[in-house]
Amino acid sequence: MFFTLMFVVVVIFWFGLMIIIGDKAGEMGRSSLFWIFFSLFASPVIGLALLHFAGKTRDKRIQDVKEDEYYRTQFRNKKEDVTSSASSSYEDRRK
Repeated sequence: MFFTLMFVVVVIFWFGLMIIIGDKAGEMGRSSLFWIFFSLFASPVIGLALLHFAGKTRDKRIQDVKEDEYYRTQFRNKKEDVTSSASSSYEDRRK
């Protein structure tokens, strides 16, 4: 009975790690289904290590850079708006 329960716990843990690896692969621009099956047959630990070493795809890295640049531009514009309104209100008070 104890070994059956342990087996069930290990299988649930194994499948949970596989789902996490699939999600992480999707975030990195890789095929989630491939990495889930790879983790099923090899090991979730090996799958996670190889996924980490494979890294993001080129397209995903380009997309991340574009998103970062968009947010930097938005922040820069918002910061300039705040700075210009603060300086104009300061000038109004001095008059």
